[in-house]
Amino acid sequence: MFNRFVGNNVYSVIGNVGNTNSGRGGNRSYGGGNGNTEAGSLNFSVGTETSPKLKIEGSGQYSFRNTDAESKSYTETFLSNSSQFSDRNSFNLSETDDFNTEFRLEWKPDEYNTFRFKPRAGYSKSNSFSQSDNNTYTEAGNPEDFLNKSNSKSSSESSSQSGGMDVDYSHSFKNKPGRRFNLSVSGTVGENESESFSRSTAIYTINPDANNTDLIRRVENITSSYNYRVYASYVEPVFTNRFLQLSYSYRFNNRESDKKTYARKSEEDLIGELDESISLTNNFENDNIRQQIQASFRTVREKYEYQLGVNIEPQKSTSRRSYLVESENKVLSRSVTNWAPTARFQYNFSREKNLRINYRTNTSQLDLSQLDETIDDSNPSNIRYGNAGLKPSFSQSLEVRLQLMERKSQRSIMASLEGSTTNNSIVSKVIYAEDGSGKRETTYDNVNGVWNTSAFLMTNLPFSTKFRFNSFTRFSFNNHVGYTSDRLATIPTKNITKNSILNQNLGIRFITPVIELATNGSIGYNGVRSTAKTSSNQDVFTYRVNGNVTLFLPLSISLSSDIGYQTSSGYSAGYSQNQTIWNANIQKSVLKNAGMIAFRIYDILQQRQNISRSVSETAITESINNSLTSYFLASFTYRFNLFGGKGGNMPGERPEGMRDGMRERRFDRGGQGDGRW
Repeated sequence: MFNRFVGNNVYSVIGNVGNTNSGRGGNRSYGGGNGNTEAGSLNFSVGTETSPKLKIEGSGQYSFRNTDAESKSYTETFLSNSSQFSDRNSFNLSETDDFNTEFRLEWKPDEYNTFRFKPRAGYSKSNSFSQSDNNTYTEAGNPEDFLNKSNSKSSSESSSQSGGMDVDYSHSFKNKPGRRFNLSVSGTVGENESESFSRSTAIYTINPDANNTDLIRRVENITSSYNYRVYASYVEPVFTNRFLQLSYSYRFNNRESDKKTYARKSEEDLIGELDESISLTNNFENDNIRQQIQASFRTVREKYEYQLGVNIEPQKSTSRRSYLVESENKVLSRSVTNWAPTARFQYNFSREKNLRINYRTNTSQLDLSQLDETIDDSNPSNIRYGNAGLKPSFSQSLEVRLQLMERKSQRSIMASLEGSTTNNSIVSKVIYAEDGSGKRETTYDNVNGVWNTSAFLMTNLPFSTKFRFNSFTRFSFNNHVGYTSDRLATIPTKNITKNSILNQNLGIRFITPVIELATNGSIGYNGVRSTAKTSSNQDVFTYRVNGNVTLFLPLSISLSSDIGYQTSSGYSAGYSQNQTIWNANIQKSVLKNAGMIAFRIYDILQQRQNISRSVSETAITESINNSLTSYFLASFTYRFNLFGGKGGNMPGERPEGMRDGMRERRFDRGGQGDGRW
């Protein structure tokens, strides 16, 4: 990283490259992301302030990302009165290069008016190769009793370009303090071109002569889009510290997909013959108009503030599908209007203690793949297509958050309770073939009754200047609603899957000028209950214990090491976790604390596992993904202090008199991420 200030000009260059899957921050104690990734970026920016009225900035970024991912998964799918089981092995290679640039100009002709202009452009190119094998069974633990086996492999290349512009204007009225008007106009245009080569095979035990397939194809697809948005808001002070706020937003979004499919005689045939069937070669276009009208009343007082209002969101979606056979062309239009009150309240007990209550709503925009009814049979055992008649989902959420902090003693308590419900939630709808072969079709539909709730409690309590206790508790509950059917039934029935998750972490830290000791332990619970098949109910428990020690030695040297053990129960055979992760590092401050030399080694015992579990409205999936395990990292960091005065501390350095801080916060969250709050 390099920053330089010359008069009113600012120059900045930031670059990074690596293959450690670390991303931005985070704790590497348990897992390091899916796959092995090499990534890097180079950012540069220039800014100048030609006068107090005019600021100009420009920036550009180049980034690349190469990923090698392998995955093994086991899925139980809930049927009407039974279950279906499948295991899948997949491999994926991908390479992506991106370049983005942006220009920003801010002009203030006077203290009451501000204009902002922000044009932007981007280009991306990627290629990938993937291969997967999938086996489907009627009985768990009996791989010989399979319904079907499928294999697919594909390669693709794509490129995309985009551009856009944002223009904002704000005005404060000279003769009426508090009165404000804002106007914003923005727009974006983009296009993506892709070409893919694929081969998919499927073998069935039931009626193989009619069901077995071998598809070799080439697909060309051009996807284009453009959108624009106009937004205006007005704030009028009506009484002392009371304001009336009005806003209106109009957004138009056009998306178009032009797909051509070519049947190939063999893998060596790179051209193929155009397949004119309406499911494989067609043009799909969708226009979406979304308006948002808001009116609210806001009051601000020394101890509290609140805002009450109403939000109205009319939305219209029009889909057009064109085929080579014009008689098959279709147009479908849907309109919906949602409205709900809005509310926000905050009470300040003091600068560091407050209570917040927030109620908000949101209307989602449908994905093009959910609307496009083009049949995707690249996996012959699971044919997919969209539903042009879908309505946008509308969600409402309520959050209550309490924060009690004492900076001097660093005592803190944070608690939160929130819940949300969704109308017209978009879920998968699975329909099985009547012949019992296990072949299925997956589409989408709207359902109601989807909701979730969660709560957390975090405490940091110092017993003395040397001992600190911390606790983190989190609970969540998800009520999934979807459709499923039996293998011999073509009419799906509604299924409700309830997923409960509970995590509890406790820790203690001992701190002296020479040594820091810390330990914590946690237990996690993940339970699933399904109305389709109660015998499929599952409970998974995860247990963790961590310990770390840091020694502060003479000559500005510090040594640290941490070790953690994790085990689990309740997973399917072969997916349970049982690992010990040991990390260590040594670092030394040099050049009058302006530089830092460090050597770190991760996963010394090479036991890292990357196991995850996901729950949907109709299935439970357990996965094992490859990830970077043991590696070492040597680094030298130097801080340029261009402002003079006493500099801050280097990353990982312990300032004199400091007894905790971000390192402790990272520990307080029980090893879950980097603990930012």
